[in-house]
Amino acid sequence: MLYKTFSDLVTQYMGLTQIELNSNGSPPPAPYIAFDVISPNIPINEYENDESNAFEAAVSFTVYAKSKVEALNLAQKWRDMLNTQHVLIALQAADVVVVERMATNIRYIQETASVAAMVGFDVMLRLHSPFADEDMDTITKVDFISKGAN
Repeated sequence: MLYKTFSDLVTQYMGLTQIELNSNGSPPPAPYIAFDVISPNIPINEYENDESNAFEAAVSFTVYAKSKVEALNLAQKWRDMLNTQHVLIALQAADVVVVERMATNIRYIQETASVAAMVGFDVMLRLHSPFADEDMDTITKVDFISKGAN
C-alpha cells in the first residue's frame, strides 16, 4: 500500500519513476526515486497492542540522478512536496500521516565505472494496522477455577 501510494504521488507531482530499492530488474534511466521501508513497525507507546492499532514506520527515499546538483535539487523538491497540502490530503486519504521529514543527505555507492549521484532522506509515518479485529470484544477479565489437589 505504501509503495503504490508514494509511487503515484512521485509520478503525479515530480514526473519521476519510483522503484523499490534493491528490486530485481534494470533501473529506469536517471533521474528516478528509490523507495525502501527501513523500520516497518515502531510502537507509538509502551502498549504495543493499544486499541487504535496505530504504529509508526520509517521509510527512505533516495534520488538517483546524473549529477550531484540534480540529485540534491530533486531530493529537496520531493522532501518539500511531502509537506504540501495536495500531497498531505492524498496521504490522509490513504490513512498515512507524515510525522517527521529528516534532512536530505548525500548517499554514494561505488559502481563499476563511476560513482552514482544519490541524495536521500528518511520519513517517519504514522499508520494503522489493516489486521485489526474491530468486531471482536476485548478480554477484560479472566477467571481461574481451581480443580483441587491431585
